[in-house]
Amino acid sequence: MKPSGEAHVLMNKVVTAAQCGQKEEACTLLGRVLARVGVALEADVCQAQDAADKATNEHQDCVTKQYSAELALKKAKRAVLDSKVELKVASKAIGTEARGIAAADKQKRSAASKVQMWDNRKRLVQEVEENAFQPLKEASLDGPAVKKQIKYLRKAGQKNWLR
Repeated sequence: MKPSGEAHVLMNKVVTAAQCGQKEEACTLLGRVLARVGVALEADVCQAQDAADKATNEHQDCVTKQYSAELALKKAKRAVLDSKVELKVASKAIGTEARGIAAADKQKRSAASKVQMWDNRKRLVQEVEENAFQPLKEASLDGPAVKKQIKYLRKAGQKNWLR
């Protein structure tokens, strides 16, 4: 604390009175100086207490905010952990479904090749019917031509359906 201008002037008067031997005057002036200094000190103490109270309140606010931030961090970490678990489960499901799709594609290709094979056999049977069986049925062939058609029918039957 720095003495005010008035207190400084009073201090000089106290020193002068003491040097002149005026003890009562010096004591009275000294009392006034001490009263002024006490008031100034009390004002400084009030300001310091206000600053300390403000700092305490700010500290409490910071502690509260820190606690809230720590709770939010814990929640966020939990959410990340839960998301990782969900991601792992989803990845497994995707893998399972991908294998299922691959198996279905394989079955589809297999079925398509079987359909193609049966279409080829059907076409062959139709050709045999047109080229060999129909002429025999209508009896339009004679002699060696009949034997040739029967041989063709036998070979076609053995090759395709009479195994």
